[in-house]
Amino acid sequence: MERTQSNRIPELDGLRALAIALVVAYHFELPVPGGFVGVDLFFAVSGFVIARQLLQTTLRSEATTTPELVASLRAFYRRRAFRLIPNALTLSVSIVVLSAIEPSVFGDLARNLKNALAGLAGIGNWYAVRYPDITTGEIRPLIHMWSLSIEEQFYLVLPPLLLFSRRHAKAVASLFGSVAVMVSIWASTTTQSASTAFFSTWSRVAPIGLGVLLAVAFSNPDTQWRLRKWRGQTPALHLLLSTLFGFAVFVHWSDDSLRSGGFVASAVMCAGIVALSAVGIPSFVGGALRSAPFQLLGERSYALYLWHFPVAYLFLGLGRAPQLILRILLSAALTEISFRLIEQPGRRTLRWPKAHLAPLVMGALSLFLVVAETRSHA
Repeated sequence: MERTQSNRIPELDGLRALAIALVVAYHFELPVPGGFVGVDLFFAVSGFVIARQLLQTTLRSEATTTPELVASLRAFYRRRAFRLIPNALTLSVSIVVLSAIEPSVFGDLARNLKNALAGLAGIGNWYAVRYPDITTGEIRPLIHMWSLSIEEQFYLVLPPLLLFSRRHAKAVASLFGSVAVMVSIWASTTTQSASTAFFSTWSRVAPIGLGVLLAVAFSNPDTQWRLRKWRGQTPALHLLLSTLFGFAVFVHWSDDSLRSGGFVASAVMCAGIVALSAVGIPSFVGGALRSAPFQLLGERSYALYLWHFPVAYLFLGLGRAPQLILRILLSAALTEISFRLIEQPGRRTLRWPKAHLAPLVMGALSLFLVVAETRSHA
């Protein structure tokens, strides 16, 4: 199958579009109480794409000295910083300012400020574990940054492991993915609240781990060839996608089944969808994933994920239909503005030489918040 020069797989952008559509439908209270499964699909795609890029860089890299490896790691973090931070920072500042002006609409200022700092520090999910409040109706327009925090934790761990174990990168990636899955299995067998299971890194890391394992498998061209030639590929993908939609329609975030292996099962399902999509699907589904609307939405999925959630708290006094229409229109407008004016310039034109320090800043901020919270509850 032909790929672009950047080695980008268009079907995966199509999966991002599908994932964000499920998440937005869930938050806009459409009849998909399990639409949060879109986050698992995001995680599986992210684990696969990032690990694949790192393995390709590591396996073909001629860097052998510590300074050269450090330079590779700095380049990775610079790209991630320019990709993620400008939009997340803009959203966080906007919500904090708006909550200072109109707390009845945008929530408590102090709570939003802490949530923003935790999200930017990469521990937003653990803040949500400590202060869930997702059943009380409290206004929490930044709590959705919990999923970004789990991805940021992934970025902090895997790249150094792979780049500094260049000769054994595949083995290290396989170990990382296997441990991630085993930790999720362990978490699903322990007693925990529904909110802890929903937000905890240990409960939700399985799709990332499976994505990493897929990247290791795909580093062998024979694996891709066999999967592409498998006659049952298309029926299997259709079955998995049907199961995904069934999950979205019939599962609720607080169901006991999720705390008894449900999140791991969801991870396996999403990883299977990623694997079958990544080799190219010569069918209607593949054509849909590669189509312009899916590509456009997939490219904007990060911006839409960030900005749609605060919009879900707006237009509460309207009827169901006008409320939904206005939420969609405002989300689309904010997404396009932030994508064109913040995200794209951040990726293309910013050249801040210290961007690679973002992980250190995140780590320091995380430590500060943990110590501050511990002392405030001592």
